[in-house]
Amino acid sequence: MALGAGRDTVDGRVDPAVGLIILRKVGEGVRSGEPLVRVHYNEEKRVEEAVARILHAYRIESSPAPPRPLIYEELPARPRDPKQ
Repeated sequence: MALGAGRDTVDGRVDPAVGLIILRKVGEGVRSGEPLVRVHYNEEKRVEEAVARILHAYRIESSPAPPRPLIYEELPARPRDPKQ
């Protein structure tokens, strides 16, 4: 939203050229100076807020984070609608 990739109002404009590319996954090693995220933006005024949010979302520690499960939960299958 901060970059313009989503609508904040029903008639809001979506910019399909903006967004984030996550370059490092949780628990992956990273060295000082290596990028974590690539930010695509078209409006300079929007990028400052987006970068602040991105920096707030990361926590760099000396040891890797514990692995996360690939699947958190399995949902039961919905019964098929006989009308279909």
